[in-house]
Amino acid sequence: MISNKNNIVYLLLFVFLLSACGGKGEPQSTEIVIRPVKFHTVSRSTMNVVSSYPATITAANTTELSFQVGGKVIEFDLTESESVSAGQMIARLDDQDYRNQFNALKAQYDNALSEYNRSESLFAQQAIAKNVVEQRKSQKDVLKAQLDVAEKALNDTVLKAPYSGTVSTINIENFQNIQPLQSIITIISETALEANVNIPASDLSDAPNNDILEAIISFEVAPELMIPATFKEIDLTADQQTQTYKAKFQFEAPNDSLILPGMNGTLSITTVNKDQSEAQAIQIPVSAVQSDANQQFVWIIDQTTMTVHKRPIEVKAGVGSMITLKSGLEIGETVAAAGGAYLAENMKIKEWVNQ
Repeated sequence: MISNKNNIVYLLLFVFLLSACGGKGEPQSTEIVIRPVKFHTVSRSTMNVVSSYPATITAANTTELSFQVGGKVIEFDLTESESVSAGQMIARLDDQDYRNQFNALKAQYDNALSEYNRSESLFAQQAIAKNVVEQRKSQKDVLKAQLDVAEKALNDTVLKAPYSGTVSTINIENFQNIQPLQSIITIISETALEANVNIPASDLSDAPNNDILEAIISFEVAPELMIPATFKEIDLTADQQTQTYKAKFQFEAPNDSLILPGMNGTLSITTVNKDQSEAQAIQIPVSAVQSDANQQFVWIIDQTTMTVHKRPIEVKAGVGSMITLKSGLEIGETVAAAGGAYLAENMKIKEWVNQ
């Protein structure tokens, strides 16, 4: 009996010691979890779009000059690449025959005019019939028309530059006999140039909704050179093979740079939506927008306490990585751009840094 009692005592002592050891387990952690969050500062988006196209440079004005009359060239001393001024004489023909023709018709016209004036005076005195006056008037008018033609032909023996430019090609030599409308030279404008680009149909689809803010011509051979350009025209018939539309932008070549027709460059066009409320809208990343059963919202970050707070928002329909807001946010506020699904009201956060 004593032996059984001792066994019971030993067993109870063992259980007590085992319980005491079990009570000294690891203390539970009370550390607050701080979740990393990607920050996004709300700003106003200009929604500008920049599109770049390969460009071929051509002269804004290219003119092939010719005489309206034929004859022998007696004065011509230009060379290719030579500059000419507006109104400068390019070439002159022997005008002797044209001058003789003009002088002869001038004498006939002066006589006819005198006879017509005399007939009017006699008719007023009832000395001649009215049909005589009409006949002399007709003769005068016919000679006047012939005299005008002869005068134009005489003036056309001198060929002048229609605008300031550069001689690009020469097709005759001095003292050569030429025919009417035969090509003499070709001149191109010196500073007035055009950039020719092919714009895809997809880029033109939204053109009615956009304004061109600026167009800039740049050249790979001179990357520091940025030349403003203005829209001139566009061919509304698409190229059947490329489905692109040929457009022209004009610009003035700077005096300190040599820009020639045939050079290649890049035309960069910056456009903005005509709807200013849309063009100046607030946009945030789509990943910042969260949804619950009733509404869409974002997590506003209080950077003083580094906590987050739910804020309802209204968004516009759209596609892409950014979404446009109707209401709910102010410029300068910071939202959680990623990780919002794991946040809760007043949760402590820290900024996530991509390492």
